[in-house]
Amino acid sequence: MLMAKGHVQDIQSAMRRRSKGDSSIQKTISGYLSFRKQMTKSATKMIALLKQINHASATTSSLDDDSSRLIEVLRDVTEVTVSVFETLLAFLAAPSGAAKTTNKWSMVSRLVMTKRAAVHDDKAVNEFACVDAVMFKSGSSQLSPFLANVQVVLERLEALEVAVRGIDDRLERMFRCLVTLRVSLLNRVSTFQAQVPMH
Repeated sequence: MLMAKGHVQDIQSAMRRRSKGDSSIQKTISGYLSFRKQMTKSATKMIALLKQINHASATTSSLDDDSSRLIEVLRDVTEVTVSVFETLLAFLAAPSGAAKTTNKWSMVSRLVMTKRAAVHDDKAVNEFACVDAVMFKSGSSQLSPFLANVQVVLERLEALEVAVRGIDDRLERMFRCLVTLRVSLLNRVSTFQAQVPMH
């Protein structure tokens, strides 16, 4: 998230300093496109890994009632956590067909909901896909059309920056919740072990 925020801010600065020439903007855009390519590749790999984790957690085994209940709680937590991160990673990958799967981003939209986004709560928007569309177009053609719509580009970049900031903030909160849950589960395991009779 920090790298994404940095690239967005670099493009914003280059856009505002465009009097220095197109080369500076082009270089910044190329850096962003390279970063997005790597992000998409990494996100896709992590999605595959999360699917394996989710599949492994679904494996059943013969346990007593107390152990089964504890395992069931752990499975539920794992399933929800994996689901959230899978959706978030898919959002970061920003596939070209995102517009056809708008409902897929509803979870992410709620995750990054801000005052700005509340106005558009009726439909999810993938800010990465919006900015990518502009950047890829400018990266493969002349910058004239790109520079002619500076305000629109800056607005999209600002929306992406807000979304990234929102994701970063919510992920930090989620991490804290997971740490709290981990402590609670460890306490539960300790209590359970203390109740098991020694042979």
